[in-house]
Amino acid sequence: MARGTGESGDADRGHARDMPGEKRAETEHADGLAEWPDLAGRLVDTCKSPVGGDGAPASGGDHVRSEAFGGDLNGPSGTSGSGGLGGTGGLDSTGGLDSTGGPSHRLPLRVYFEDTDFSGVVYHASYVRWCERGRSDFLRLLGVRHAVLFAGEAPAAFVVRRMEFDFRRPARIDEVLEVRTSVASMRAADLWLRQDVVRPGPAKAADQASPPLICRAHVQVVLMSADGRPRRLTETLRHALGNG
Repeated sequence: MARGTGESGDADRGHARDMPGEKRAETEHADGLAEWPDLAGRLVDTCKSPVGGDGAPASGGDHVRSEAFGGDLNGPSGTSGSGGLGGTGGLDSTGGLDSTGGPSHRLPLRVYFEDTDFSGVVYHASYVRWCERGRSDFLRLLGVRHAVLFAGEAPAAFVVRRMEFDFRRPARIDEVLEVRTSVASMRAADLWLRQDVVRPGPAKAADQASPPLICRAHVQVVLMSADGRPRRLTETLRHALGNG
């Protein structure tokens, strides 16, 4: 119910103070919610629909924009990370391999609200998740599948032993970044991976090979048996990882 004004409002508040604590809290909560504008109404009033009244696309190609959220739902100009409304484009969810100078992997990603802190800057733990995805897709595209490794005659799995992160620049919400993964070194039972999170420029830019570095990680992974013992990397694994 909406909060009253004048004498009736004072009477309502006086009545709430006379209620038991739990009931009074519920009443005050309901009154407080009534003071907020109807968010759905704001969206209806402030959104421009890209679809005309007859179901055809509206002229002018206006972006869908909501002042209630203060953002363009089609994303920043020049990016296609989420495809766009009615489109089919988008970032490759697993990235791709690059065999130049040894096997490496590039995983494109977009910064979402869940990846940031209260200031809109990427939270440091998000880089840990992104690098894990980059490592997993790197190995998967090389033919090294975690499920197959663990389901074999001698079950094994890669586990992280050490991680080092060097944060160089901030990344912010809605940016498109790229995780670049490569093998730095390899020993009998473990390997070090180098992972750079960069802000790639246009595909034809002159500095595409060395875009701004956001974060650099060095990760040591060890091949472990099901009973927790280190296992030597097989020749098949070593060959797939570029040291065969």
